[in-house]
Amino acid sequence: MTLLVAGLVAVGAVAIIDLLLTVAVIRRLREHSDLLRQTMNSGFSASVVAPVGTEIGAFTATTTTGATIGDGDVASGTVVAFLSAGCEPCRTRLPQFVAYAKNADLRAVAVMMDGDRDDPRFQEMLSALESVGEVIVEEFGKPVWQAFRVQGTPAFVATGNGRIVSTDLPGAADPVLA
Repeated sequence: MTLLVAGLVAVGAVAIIDLLLTVAVIRRLREHSDLLRQTMNSGFSASVVAPVGTEIGAFTATTTTGATIGDGDVASGTVVAFLSAGCEPCRTRLPQFVAYAKNADLRAVAVMMDGDRDDPRFQEMLSALESVGEVIVEEFGKPVWQAFRVQGTPAFVATGNGRIVSTDLPGAADPVLA
């Protein structure tokens, strides 16, 4: 009988330890979910571009209209968007960028990640961006992406005096993610 009681106490202790560990894991998962939600709502911008105050690197690129843009052209008073047609958060933030670019006294430049140009999402995004500014279509990691140290999309950068002055759309509301 003593052996049976000792076994029952051991099983009970293991069950209580398992329960405590499960509660701790659930609490940690909730914290991670909250952090992920905050990151998604910020549009990723703050963490995927160079920090505010960073000097813009040198670059030269050609727009979809054939014009040439260099780092000197976007040194001050420009908002630059880095987007990808296959990126859901990019499509969510696109209307915000378009509205901001229409109403701001800044030059708007969009850099789209090169992709399938026959894809309707690509054409839709390109059309929306061309309606408010100049568009550069370039592979990820090429000169414009490197000049702003962009590591992901969507990313938004406002410039001043050859430096990054903001890493998001000023006054833009957080997007509603589905």
